[in-house]
Amino acid sequence: MINCAEVKSFKNGESSARNGGVNTVVKHILKDVAHRNA
Repeated sequence: MINCAEVKSFKNGESSARNGGVNTVVKHILKDVAHRNA
C-alpha cells in the first residue's frame, strides 16, 4: 500500500511541515512499514 516514493515524499516534507504533525505521520508510517517487512 505504501511505496518508497511516498515515504520519501513524507521525509522530504518533514523539515518544512514540522508543525503540521508530519513527524507523527512519518514515524507511524515507517513503523508500519518496518513491521510489515520484518
